[in-house]
Amino acid sequence: MAGNSDDPFGVPEDFIRAIAVVRAMWNNDDVPERALAWAMVVEAVNRLAALNGPVSTSRLLARLGEAVGETSTPSSLTLQ
Repeated sequence: MAGNSDDPFGVPEDFIRAIAVVRAMWNNDDVPERALAWAMVVEAVNRLAALNGPVSTSRLLARLGEAVGETSTPSSLTLQ
């Protein structure tokens, strides 16, 4: 993916637009935030598996799980 020439970090313009769409969905008061988050996770995993295959996606998710587990979590928060 090529980055936007104005962006020093090389974040692709289409990625920025996609993030804006996702963030706009959080403002939908008709859907509970937890349900929306789970729907996004399920759809993301489904898309990743379709694009990269299930084995690559499972490896990516395993690395993500390890990274989340390595971060310190305040005692008031739990991973579910």
